[in-house]
Amino acid sequence: MAAKFIAVASVLAASQGVWAFTPGRATTTEISWRISQIKVGDACHPEGDWILGEKEEDELIPPCISEQIISWSCEEIIGLSRAKKNETKMIAYRDCLFGVNGSYWRDLEGCLKCKLDNHLHTPDEDTFWNHTFDKAAEFFTNQKPAPIQGFWDALVNVTDFSAYPPVSKGPTRSNGTKFKISDYYRNSPPDRQDVGKFSLDGQDYPKDWSLSATPDQDNQQIGRRDEAVGVKGAKVVRATIRAIDDTVINISADSFSGTD
Repeated sequence: MAAKFIAVASVLAASQGVWAFTPGRATTTEISWRISQIKVGDACHPEGDWILGEKEEDELIPPCISEQIISWSCEEIIGLSRAKKNETKMIAYRDCLFGVNGSYWRDLEGCLKCKLDNHLHTPDEDTFWNHTFDKAAEFFTNQKPAPIQGFWDALVNVTDFSAYPPVSKGPTRSNGTKFKISDYYRNSPPDRQDVGKFSLDGQDYPKDWSLSATPDQDNQQIGRRDEAVGVKGAKVVRATIRAIDDTVINISADSFSGTD
């Protein structure tokens, strides 16, 4: 079977990156390493500076952006790359994503609806990703007493990427197209787009993210992370490239069972 590549980074990225980051707030450019730079400015990822928290209906954060800020915030607060054997931190990580009053799941569903309505996903792709995220969420949240991996790794473990449907899209809508987020995000949270309720190291979350200091833009490292999944034969190979200022600092790949 010829290699088939899936731009998984445009749907959900894993682990931590090399951007300086303040949990609870980010610009679209700052999350570009999680979604692929090419997505910045499209109909579902308009450029802007975004802060989680209480929102009026006309102030909704585009859900494709809020779900990335939430997932990145949870990874940073927990220190996910170093916390996978720490039961207390992994419980907090699960609650951060899926806990009381959190909007992550609604935002994720709203993001998929945006991509469908704006022809960034075909109907078959939409069905694939909705089924994939449902299955991954069930697997992740049912790990007891605590998850043993990040949500993206849980998704990879339960997904057969060789079943990804053919890609054939219609014309896409650009960021310049005038439409309201509420036109497609009809299941938006009633009060706020934010992390779920949890406590860690004596601090309660969520908090007022508007009071958080922003990173020093002059001193931060500008990082990029690209990830793709390829299917070849009976193996699915995931490759990750991390770079700073266009200098590649790490290339890694791993494989897991797949089918033709």
